[in-house]
Amino acid sequence: MTDTSLSNAGPLKGRAFWFVNELVNLMAILPVMLSLPDLSGFRLNRRRAFKTYSIQPGKILPVCALLASFVLGIIIGGPGAPVFSIPALLWCALSYDIFITSVLTLFYSGWVLISMSMGYLPISIVNMNSRPMLLSIRTGVSLLTMAPLTVACVMAAREELLRQLKYIAEHDQLTSLLNRRAFNERASSKLCALAEQRRPVAVLMLDIDKFKDVNDTYGHAGGDRVLVAFARIASAGLREVDTLGRIGGEEFAAILPGCSRKDAEMIAERIRSKLASTPIAIGDDQQIKVTVSIGISLIHQAVPDIEALLLIADKALYRAKENGRNRVETDDLDDIKNKMIRFQPN
Repeated sequence: MTDTSLSNAGPLKGRAFWFVNELVNLMAILPVMLSLPDLSGFRLNRRRAFKTYSIQPGKILPVCALLASFVLGIIIGGPGAPVFSIPALLWCALSYDIFITSVLTLFYSGWVLISMSMGYLPISIVNMNSRPMLLSIRTGVSLLTMAPLTVACVMAAREELLRQLKYIAEHDQLTSLLNRRAFNERASSKLCALAEQRRPVAVLMLDIDKFKDVNDTYGHAGGDRVLVAFARIASAGLREVDTLGRIGGEEFAAILPGCSRKDAEMIAERIRSKLASTPIAIGDDQQIKVTVSIGISLIHQAVPDIEALLLIADKALYRAKENGRNRVETDDLDDIKNKMIRFQPN
């Protein structure tokens, strides 16, 4: 769309026309550039990126609605045709992230301007050679694009806030591990999947030895440092598929999917020995060493009952405390069942 009389326009009108042109470009192109995904992160996390931007049948409905509004504008025409796409754009803003919304908004802006200049969007009252009309159309298009972009930004801020609230609700504030409720939910979900697959599972109960003495001697600040250090050591000693949580005070629990007795005891022993040999700084150039007792409940075919497995692991933990602390004790549910069957009266 060009205006042959621009060369004869005054400096004020020429600057206004230049400003509107730049405004259209900025409103259409700049959001795409600013929201462009990090390509390095895309390479490192291809699976997550493909999952985020993969095409799913339900996800393409807003785009289909946008394309339908383009066609409807061409068929019906009239001065209202450019705004036929606004509901579809708002639907896109509610459904997609900022980058995809900004790309679709760019296509919308280009479609309106190009279609009107080439006559594909018939608007009978518009004189495309009129400078005021060009300024009005371009300004209107640039301002219309603000609506879906604003909605997309608000939705992104809302999702980030919900993500933060969910993290706070599911994690222990001190150690950043899962709290008891979140751990039980994740563990129950894993147990259901393991039960369907008939795979083994091990559940660990971990309790820091004489933690009350640490609090009494070094205060709660010192005790907090011990908890944080233990959470770090325990997390490092587990596998990626394992789940660790703080279920209260100095007590922690972990679920080890698909783990044999030998592997479970090896993991527990690795955590126990690492903690026992690691000095923990508690402030004022003071360092202490603490130990942990661990109880393991093991079953060769998982059952979807985390509370029962935690109870058995807790009994093994209590036995480890009675036998001198700083040790690992295991209860194999299959061995217990076999013993019960063996000693049942005929």
